[in-house]
Amino acid sequence: GVVNEFCQCFYKGINKGVCRNGRVDSRGTCQPPSNYNSTERCGDNQDNNCNGYVEENCPCNYLGKSDGVCGTAQRNSVGTCMRPLAYNTTETCDRLDNDCNGKVDDNVFGLGSFCTVAGKLGECAKGTYQCLNGKLTCVANQSNPQPEICDSKDNNCNGIIDDASGYCYRTNNTYCIRGNQMCSGTTMTCSISISIVLRCSDVSRCNQLCPSGKTYQCKPLPGNSGQKGCYVK
Repeated sequence: GVVNEFCQCFYKGINKGVCRNGRVDSRGTCQPPSNYNSTERCGDNQDNNCNGYVEENCPCNYLGKSDGVCGTAQRNSVGTCMRPLAYNTTETCDRLDNDCNGKVDDNVFGLGSFCTVAGKLGECAKGTYQCLNGKLTCVANQSNPQPEICDSKDNNCNGIIDDASGYCYRTNNTYCIRGNQMCSGTTMTCSISISIVLRCSDVSRCNQLCPSGKTYQCKPLPGNSGQKGCYVK
């Protein structure tokens, strides 16, 4: 007869893992259980190769979290789930979910704080840190120069505060006169140093540039110069 036929046995005499669940066959030989394997099978939470370690060298969820880099962890040779290199309790700007909260590059330290944009002047140099393409980047709050508006800022980004420039137009009792824009405190003024009458070929230029509320004419200027100017009618 066969001793211990169909009874439980230790496969290969190993009292570890699934090897403890061997069965004696009809010939008296201890056969391995169906989940035995010479190399570990990942995902069944068993010690398939009977070395005393469960799921060694298999993927795992670090700290039991499947989100972010925690879901890319790997067990070592003794079955311990190892911390991924990119894991951190605080998020970093690297296109990864470092803290495994299911969100990529959120709450990065320094995000939204003030910075100075290299190579820029005035308002164009003022920026805030943003996480762009995995890199903490200083992004300008004002990307392009704007007209100067007398607000104690360098709106046109040339390095000079409130240096209003450009032509402006005022009228006297006779002409529409060209002047230069200037800041007086927070007020934009039209400074006239030399009375230069606005030239025109027809009255549409006068209506476009001269102060509203008046009626204009485009008439020849004195002195037979052949030029026309904007007159107040």
